[in-house]
Amino acid sequence: MPENVNKVGSILKGKVHRQLTSGLVIKLDDDQFGLVRVREIGWGEDVRRHWRERYKPGDSISTVVLGEDTHSLLELSMRFFERDPWSTLGERHPRGTLIAGKVTGVQNYGVFVEIEPGIEGLLHESRLPVWARKAPTELFWPGDDVRVVIDSIDISQRKIALSMADLRRQRWNQPDGVSTSTVDGTQYRAIHADEFSVISDLAKLPPRRILLVEDDPAQGEAVQNWLRGMGERPTWVDSAEAALAELDNVLPEVLLSDVGLPNMNGIQLATEALTRHPTLNVVLMSGWSQFSEHQQEFEALLQR
Repeated sequence: MPENVNKVGSILKGKVHRQLTSGLVIKLDDDQFGLVRVREIGWGEDVRRHWRERYKPGDSISTVVLGEDTHSLLELSMRFFERDPWSTLGERHPRGTLIAGKVTGVQNYGVFVEIEPGIEGLLHESRLPVWARKAPTELFWPGDDVRVVIDSIDISQRKIALSMADLRRQRWNQPDGVSTSTVDGTQYRAIHADEFSVISDLAKLPPRRILLVEDDPAQGEAVQNWLRGMGERPTWVDSAEAALAELDNVLPEVLLSDVGLPNMNGIQLATEALTRHPTLNVVLMSGWSQFSEHQQEFEALLQR
């Protein structure tokens, strides 16, 4: 056998020997055995979800050597044989780039966010916005759509540091600030952090009468308490209909509403409220998935 044939990074061919809960046992052409863990089978979530159907005993595959485990099995990777997206990650997403991601895990110290298929970064608790005074476990759930800024990329350690610090509002429709990249036919859109519009902290402004509209009791109470902690004067209702009934009683300076309300949604509420009170300040709370779904309605509202 040639010397160092199985060193890290070597390309080895073989066949699927059997399936385990943890992944695929591979019998290599030199009669050694290796293990391809589920995370190393492919980059895409769909591939990792259906790997049992895709790869059966006897199938021929090519792998890259990652190392050797405690049982003398070779640690193998199929996804790194296909391509290594880390090699050009810095070119696609330079430091300071804002990018869409999905929360894949939440710990007390931070949040793991997938920014490309199989590529995750860490949003450390120290890099959350100044207003996020709760633990990450209370602010995020796996599956949440988020926008994060690339703080740093360490290619050798395969680590990405992410940030949400000091972000207030992003201008997604500014063509000069937008960059795109394509990975396996999927286009990713980003905008650089120096294109952000930043507004003053609420704590620096005088107290205002705020009409808060949130149908989720836990969320409503949390936001109401936060506003009071900031010195504001909130009135909380749980529906758009109740908010319209309270407009003339509360005479709010700010309408702060969730978009995903039952019956009349937050955008419809804002439209009606501005018809009645054209000088009213309106703030809508929305996840990025809701924003994409109602983008045309949001844009129409901005034209008022």
